[in-house]
Amino acid sequence: MGWLEEIDCMAFSKVIAKTPYQRVIESKHIDSAITRKLKRQHKELNPAELKRNITKLQNKLIRLVTSKNNAKKKDNFVYNFHEATKKDFV
Repeated sequence: MGWLEEIDCMAFSKVIAKTPYQRVIESKHIDSAITRKLKRQHKELNPAELKRNITKLQNKLIRLVTSKNNAKKKDNFVYNFHEATKKDFV
């Protein structure tokens, strides 16, 4: 897990953080066939390509949301404009 260091009668443990991938690979509960498959899959990953794809999808989502919001604002504006200009004859 980590190592223990004693300084001036005080004990400190230093734990090195691991990624979820590292914890799964080191786990005794995971079958070796699955571990090999995960290692192969992990080797093929390209972080830069993943980041580009995530950014593209985020931008697409933002465009969809803003276009829907703009359409709603236009509808509300037209509705409110008609309501505001309606003349009540009393």
